[in-house]
Amino acid sequence: MEEENIKKKMPRHVRMPHKMDEGGKLEFQVKGLYMILKDFMNGETKQCWPSLQTLSEASELSIPTIRKYLKILEERGHIKISKKKVTRTGADAKDVKRAPNVYTFNEDSELYKNGFEMFTHDFLTKKIKFREKAACIALQEHMFKDGETGVISSTNIELCDILGVSYNTFKSIKQNLLREKILTTTSSNAKDSVTGELKTQYFFDLDILGQAILYNQNKIKEHDQ
Repeated sequence: MEEENIKKKMPRHVRMPHKMDEGGKLEFQVKGLYMILKDFMNGETKQCWPSLQTLSEASELSIPTIRKYLKILEERGHIKISKKKVTRTGADAKDVKRAPNVYTFNEDSELYKNGFEMFTHDFLTKKIKFREKAACIALQEHMFKDGETGVISSTNIELCDILGVSYNTFKSIKQNLLREKILTTTSSNAKDSVTGELKTQYFFDLDILGQAILYNQNKIKEHDQ
């Protein structure tokens, strides 16, 4: 009963299935766009219809890049894009306007039976650079959540592989997260069993990200009050 009450008190949030990479690794920014898009979803119909311009403003991605990523998500079966019919207005029907695409999420997919990550509306709309936000989205599945902190013990090579980026890109993302105080790190004596590279402890501040309320019962109580 207490667990059911906690679920009811949780803030608005959306879900990302754990196994989005099945069938081939998805670029981390594709996952980021998926979650930005899903934040517009109607919970009953599992659909949304934001314009490409709206998605561009929310994600800081160019419209050609958004089209590319949406196509990838559709090809992988995560969404279905419906082409709306042309609507005509005006006395002589000369004013033609094409309605936005409708995006339907495949929440009946087997992927959702393998667990999922939750992301709050507060996090998805927070003024953090989209690239860094998308990196946090992709990495959260690999975090151990401890109250207001998400912890990853990993090597640079492993995190580059999770994100699908070069070391220089990862280094830039890491520096920006450190600068925003979202991330802190400590050295570790543990070594990767394959590469022999020393692991680093990465601590993500879930409170700053607006995610702590999902993993901290005290935060849920504060939210309820």
